[in-house]
Amino acid sequence: MRDLAAFNPGLLLEDLARTDSQGIAVIGPSRSWTWRELHRHATACGEGLAGQGVGSGTRVAINGLNGPSWLVAATAIAARDAVSVPLNIRWAQTERDAWLARSGARGILHVDTDDRNATPEWQDLAPAGTNAGDVHWARDLMTLMATSGSTGSPLGIGLRPEAHAAHIRAHLSETGLGREDRVLVVLPLFHIGGLNAWWRALATGSTLILLPRFEVAGVTAAYRDHAPTMASMTGTMLRTLLTEGVHPGPGMRYLLAGGEALPEEVGRAMAVIRGSYGMTETCGHVAFGEAGAAATQGVHMQPGTRVAVLGEDGTPLGPGRPGRIAITGPTLCRGWLDEHGSWQPQQPGLPLLTRDFGHLADDGRLILHPRPESLILSGGENISPVEIEAVLEKLPEVARALVAGVPDPHWGMRPAALVVPVAGIPEATVHAALFEALTARLGRFKHPKAIHLVRELPVLASGKLDRKEGARCLVRLEQGGDAPSGVEPD
Repeated sequence: MRDLAAFNPGLLLEDLARTDSQGIAVIGPSRSWTWRELHRHATACGEGLAGQGVGSGTRVAINGLNGPSWLVAATAIAARDAVSVPLNIRWAQTERDAWLARSGARGILHVDTDDRNATPEWQDLAPAGTNAGDVHWARDLMTLMATSGSTGSPLGIGLRPEAHAAHIRAHLSETGLGREDRVLVVLPLFHIGGLNAWWRALATGSTLILLPRFEVAGVTAAYRDHAPTMASMTGTMLRTLLTEGVHPGPGMRYLLAGGEALPEEVGRAMAVIRGSYGMTETCGHVAFGEAGAAATQGVHMQPGTRVAVLGEDGTPLGPGRPGRIAITGPTLCRGWLDEHGSWQPQQPGLPLLTRDFGHLADDGRLILHPRPESLILSGGENISPVEIEAVLEKLPEVARALVAGVPDPHWGMRPAALVVPVAGIPEATVHAALFEALTARLGRFKHPKAIHLVRELPVLASGKLDRKEGARCLVRLEQGGDAPSGVEPD
């Protein structure tokens, strides 16, 4: 592993281009790329950024599917001491525009989905986003990664080079990743799990087998033609492959699962799978365990990371006592850009209070509990019911709405909705308005799997929405059971 004391992707790529110029850095569906070729493109991209005035603290968005030009863009931005702002390609246009404005992005590097092209294209954002002039919080960051907030508006998680370097060290201590490895990448580079694979490759000289997106045919071909030795996937991806009868070849020695709970049967079916626990705020994984057993056997923390379980008053709890999970360690984020565009720093040395719950075992392992809150984890994406409800309830045709997750055989969970229409409006009119609003304002992955029109929503004695009962109603409807009182068939 190269020296990570001052993690600089530009210098790491330059070193690989000099010492292993003809070594294969990336294998795509159509062609391969050497370290020298990628360095040449990253240098040209960096010169273009310099001409645009990009420097320390400047935020530059990256837009597109996985490909060599995505890697070039991220490396060139880091080499300019600027900040990568990956864009989720599944967002609707309004979601993307709002995030660009809040992040203060100076421009966008559009990356080519064709793996034969490694040249990103610059799009100037003039005037730049609303936070463009307020750069004090961004000067020591390398990445501003979007992740779902409690209202659905993305939080911008600020990660420093030191956090990325600490992640690499921890990953290598667990996996033994080295120069001889071929790492299959199907996770999107605009998420931390995908982007980390590139930073680890620069640190070790390992080769990436880079697919534009997850598709069974693409993974099957990669297994057959390139014999990957390592990979990272979500539980949904692994379930899909198992259903299709696709298994890694004998050369696969480590397959890391993360992003969502993994059924134990998947772990039993693929012996090379290891489970992980982490989040964007911790720069990826912070713990590892047996696949599908995080809620029974627990996970062990990676070197340098410490975990505590806190009670409601913030007091650390002993083994066996459930509470909120707090994490301390070198991979923690520098802070986050909140839903209102204000920077919230993570205080150095203080633990990060997560949204997760669990308890400690006697041997120090962390036993994870299901999240009690309403966020829907669908195919590795966090989806906020509150955000979807807000879109639905802004319509003049809708009086109230309740959104919850329902089981889905492919994605694990999917959102579904109970909607109370305004009296007197035809059902067809209501559904047409709902479809138009969802298409215009939310990415398709956030669209409810089904929308059920109801006369009223379940409420508690206090008058507040009974979200637990609403979720139970939706599950019964999706399973074809009897409709609860007040629910009209779709």
